[in-house]
Amino acid sequence: PLPPVPAQKPTAQPAPTVPASPAVKSPAPTAQPVIVRPVAANPVAPAVAQIKGSPTFETAMAAATKGDATAQFKVGMMFAAGKEVPQDVAKAVEWLRRAADQTNAAAQFNLAVFYSQGTGVAQDFGEATKWFRKAAEQGDRSAQYNLAVLLLNGANGNPDPSDAVRWFRQAATQGDLSSQIQLAQLLVTGQGVAPDLSEAYVWFSAAMTQGSTEADSLRDELIARMTTAQLAE
Repeated sequence: PLPPVPAQKPTAQPAPTVPASPAVKSPAPTAQPVIVRPVAANPVAPAVAQIKGSPTFETAMAAATKGDATAQFKVGMMFAAGKEVPQDVAKAVEWLRRAADQTNAAAQFNLAVFYSQGTGVAQDFGEATKWFRKAAEQGDRSAQYNLAVLLLNGANGNPDPSDAVRWFRQAATQGDLSSQIQLAQLLVTGQGVAPDLSEAYVWFSAAMTQGSTEADSLRDELIARMTTAQLAE
């Protein structure tokens, strides 16, 4: 039979582990662990790519102080990465928050990462959940994935596997590989959703088309326990 996926256990049922991107490393957590993307010792290093070709710091700051949310996000990321200005995580949080308050999804996502890590702010999974949700509601698939992880693991003390399934499904539908695998596993174990081996097969197959050998192996195990009728659905 398909083994449950090892993870934190906020309930008696096993929750899926959530793999981090191999390109970045998570710092040691100081509370209930949660893995989010991107996570790095140098805060949100992968997100620096979003400001390539940006104006100089002075130009971005001039626009940011006038209330431009995109410029505020860029200034925040410049402070986070030490790009054209000495690194200052506290100022990064300040400017990301200003942009996030103006519904800038990238700022909302990165602010949530800071809260989940406790970088520049006290670690607060409630705030992380809030900001991931705001970005997720704007269609950011990485935010949808991370929100689902927090909800599933009950990082804020209130596990909600059914809502986690909803967000995994939204991210999976947008092609998020990790979400496709997690959703498939939840459909097998019936955590937060009625068991549905046929749908699990579909999501493992979708992940396989993205080159996932893990999904390939898990689908083979699933096939061994499916009926002919289920495979025909």
